[in-house]
Amino acid sequence: MPRIVRKKLSGFRRRDRISELPDHLLLNILVLLPIAEAIRTSMLSRRWRHVWTRLPLLEFVDDEEPVASFVDLIAGVIRGYVADVDMPDVSIFVDLRYQFAEAVRIATSAFLAAQRVKSSFGLVLSRDAVNWEWDSEEPPLLMPCFPCVKELVIWFQDVELRMPNTGTFASLTKLSIYGVYFTDSGNGIGDVVSSRCPCLRDLELRTIEGLKQFFLHSTSIVKCRLDTVMDLELLHVVAPNLGDINVTKCFVFVTGPTMMYLQLPELKHFHWEDRGPDKICPSLPSKLEVLTVIELPPPYLKRCEGGNSHFTRIMKMFRRIDTLHLDIRIAPDGADQKDLIHSTSIPFFGELDLAVHKNGHMFGPTILNLLSRRSGVRKMSLQIKADRVAPHIIILPCPSNCDCHNNENKITWHYLEWVVMKKFSGTEEEKGL
Repeated sequence: MPRIVRKKLSGFRRRDRISELPDHLLLNILVLLPIAEAIRTSMLSRRWRHVWTRLPLLEFVDDEEPVASFVDLIAGVIRGYVADVDMPDVSIFVDLRYQFAEAVRIATSAFLAAQRVKSSFGLVLSRDAVNWEWDSEEPPLLMPCFPCVKELVIWFQDVELRMPNTGTFASLTKLSIYGVYFTDSGNGIGDVVSSRCPCLRDLELRTIEGLKQFFLHSTSIVKCRLDTVMDLELLHVVAPNLGDINVTKCFVFVTGPTMMYLQLPELKHFHWEDRGPDKICPSLPSKLEVLTVIELPPPYLKRCEGGNSHFTRIMKMFRRIDTLHLDIRIAPDGADQKDLIHSTSIPFFGELDLAVHKNGHMFGPTILNLLSRRSGVRKMSLQIKADRVAPHIIILPCPSNCDCHNNENKITWHYLEWVVMKKFSGTEEEKGL
């Protein structure tokens, strides 16, 4: 009878094959774990002790980290990261509810990485992350200089932020700041982006308070978006290489005088959704590739004098436009509508994408006027939108002398190559146009 020989397998069981992997593979494994779990692997053996200190991504999410203090975790990781390796992307997302002082401590700890981050840095405090019953004497949060970072995102909610007074963001190409309150009327942010960001190409400021006068003088920037900069009185932009600018709901919140100075010789795309400033000083190319003008919705128009946003002031800054995207409301006694019908300064354009909110008024004459004096229009897209009105509100028909009945202009269609009409309907009078 053959003898059965049993081999001992205990040694095989004790062998740690994962630890035999090279560092770059171990890092690919650890980066899939929450940061706190990745750090705990340092207790496995001497081999694992310092692996996490070379992680290619440091991502902190407070609701995923089972730790006693989220702020201490951030500070400890940043201080413990190995010194001879450039710190990689750093992302911090705060969703849980904190007292204001604790939220500021989180930001302060995150800023410890400012001198070492080489690629991108993002700090996001969600809208619900902070208990806003805080001491009004709390000092503003001072943002440090990030000398090596390429992309920087700061997303707060009503936190007072002060920009650094010294230092150069030498490698920064993209800057996005959301939800902060600038305590110095915006002098700090203007100085930083104008004189201390030599490589900045993309700037976005959204839901900003305290920024009253914004000066942007940059030879590197090519794209700028200003969205809901709520205290803006003066916008002064001198940027010889800027090709794309977006201004949305900024001047509409201000009751005093407003002014806009633009020196943008290479401008190609302009998006406007705001109240026209009282004074405009443009130095722009006579021809624009794309102009998008969206009239403000009724709740914002109530803030405007006479209920008019004066969007035609923006259109008149240009002589020729390749493509005009126009989203407007037809309303009785509207100064902007009168301007579209009667003005001779409306620019020429080759393609028209028109969305009309008719609200009980005729839209035909406005379209006829736009086309009758623009004989080179090749393409037109028309969409009819009806404003929603509460059932108890009765819209009275406009009088016979309303500008929406103006039908002095007749047009020929032989230049049009194609026409698209969406949700198209009209009165018998309009059908006859």
